Amino acid sequence: MENTEWGNVWKKIDSVIPNKSDKELEQLLRVKTRKTIRKFLLVYGIAILVSAGFLLFLFFTAKNRPEDLPYQINNLVLGMISLVSLVSGIVAWYKLQKYPGRQSLKSWLNEKIRLLNSWTEGKKRWTFIVLIPVIYLLTFLSIHIYFEEKLLLDVLALRDEESASGLFAGLAVGLIASLYAAKKMRAFRAKNLAYLKSLFNQLVGEA
Repeated sequence: MENTEWGNVWKKIDSVIPNKSDKELEQLLRVKTRKTIRKFLLVYGIAILVSAGFLLFLFFTAKNRPEDLPYQINNLVLGMISLVSLVSGIVAWYKLQKYPGRQSLKSWLNEKIRLLNSWTEGKKRWTFIVLIPVIYLLTFLSIHIYFEEKLLLDVLALRDEESASGLFAGLAVGLIASLYAAKKMRAFRAKNLAYLKSLFNQLVGEA
């Protein structure tokens, strides 16, 4: 059985070429591509669920603290950020999950790479990195103050030494952990995006 164009592409990403026709090899390449795309879909799916759950938390905690206006403002700002994240995640998930249909693999892959590239390596990446400390600070304050059952301004006044120690320790540890998690997530996304780009370059080279 002769393996021509698609066989050459397959050989670049896998040293063992299965004994299949070009049409079957193309289908296998589509499967590999979709498998990688699903990894991004999983990330966005988790982000959507987390954002939705966090919005509910912010709503109910703010509702239970009607006397603490600064706390409600803190939750409102977080809620707006979470809402933008939720909508962005849904849009991203919708765009990525669309399968090519009659569209060529090369054209479809190029479209997905452009989308992922703008989210992973474009201006949005730096916006996300800058926002991490701000989001974490507001989130930590929302959770910490709610369970401390104190007013936000009273906690920030640092009158209680034990509470202040816990506040600073939690902020430091949590911020380091969130930055580390963000770094690992960027590495995960960059690795899978690089794989898609490599596959696309092979498709272009064989065109």
